[in-house]
Amino acid sequence: MTECVFAPYFIEPYGIGQTAYAIGWRDEPPGERTFKLERIRRIEVLDEPYQIPETFDPHALLANAWGIWYTEGEPVEVVLRFHPRVIGRVQETQWLSSEKVEEQPDNFLLWRAKVAEPREMKPWIRGWGADCAVLEPTWLREEIAEEMRRAAELYKELDIGENRRIGGQNAG
Repeated sequence: MTECVFAPYFIEPYGIGQTAYAIGWRDEPPGERTFKLERIRRIEVLDEPYQIPETFDPHALLANAWGIWYTEGEPVEVVLRFHPRVIGRVQETQWLSSEKVEEQPDNFLLWRAKVAEPREMKPWIRGWGADCAVLEPTWLREEIAEEMRRAAELYKELDIGENRRIGGQNAG
């Protein structure tokens, strides 16, 4: 268990997992940090006052966050290609304020957005399955492609045939 002195600045609800995060200042190591509230086991209120810096702007901080992850670096442009069968679902929600969508001549949809930490998007991208391909950044495309290859291997190992057995019982 880690103990620290933490000065909360902002509470951010997060729909995925129905949770919330506290963003604030941590003493050691010093810096702005984010803590998931459910992971906090004990709180002790200190008598030491603190002030939220006037420069702290949670909306600017999270402007390019897919969820709660933010970075001090420049956001990364993510480009995704969606199959025509899911275009309606993709377009019915504005996922980020920076996003741009463009229907292609082949009826696929190009989706672009600046994202603080694209790894946070991986569950969402994987959730589209074969209806979504990562075009940029290259490292994200390679990570998702490798995960998809490993998933395909898992299905091959199941030996989906008439004589397959699951849990000791005939599946057929």
